Amino acid sequence: MCAIKTFLKPEGIAAPSHATMYLDVASYNFDENELAKKHFEGNEYRKIVWLEHCKSDYLLSNDHTSIKTFDFTDRNLRSPLDGDGFASDFEILVAKADILNAFIGSFDTKLCDEVFLNTMPKYPATHWKQSIFFIAKPIQVEKGDIIEGKLHIKTLEENHQDLLVSLIFKVKGKKGSESVELFTFE
Repeated sequence: MCAIKTFLKPEGIAAPSHATMYLDVASYNFDENELAKKHFEGNEYRKIVWLEHCKSDYLLSNDHTSIKTFDFTDRNLRSPLDGDGFASDFEILVAKADILNAFIGSFDTKLCDEVFLNTMPKYPATHWKQSIFFIAKPIQVEKGDIIEGKLHIKTLEENHQDLLVSLIFKVKGKKGSESVELFTFE
């Protein structure tokens, strides 16, 4: 945002011009990743963010949930992560029964004309990875359950390149069960 305001000529083109953030729910298989397996020995889940390629068959939802779209062509736009950052409500429909143990953050962006970069798990892997937000207590979910929540992201005052991510969610199930979780990731 700062570079666009400072260096882009009035007739210049911002690239990327747009980006959209997405959120998915997943049952991450630690047995297929030696580093993750070592880090989470004994199913000792921690509130951490893991940068990794998430296999699409780990996903518990069919549709990627759009969290926020950014328009980088607006020269007056301040960084959406500055100050209080932004918050977005979300609702994700569970497509298959399994253990929910992670949320997956990804994005797509339009670089120019018909050139896109997409980091969602269903697309071929690149050097860009997804952000995997592991939850402290895995939850059994059933097909048809709805995960409702709010995602809040802002930059840390000490370093504008570091993010503070808060995730609050509840599972609304057919059985009427409901659980609420609050996680903060730095």
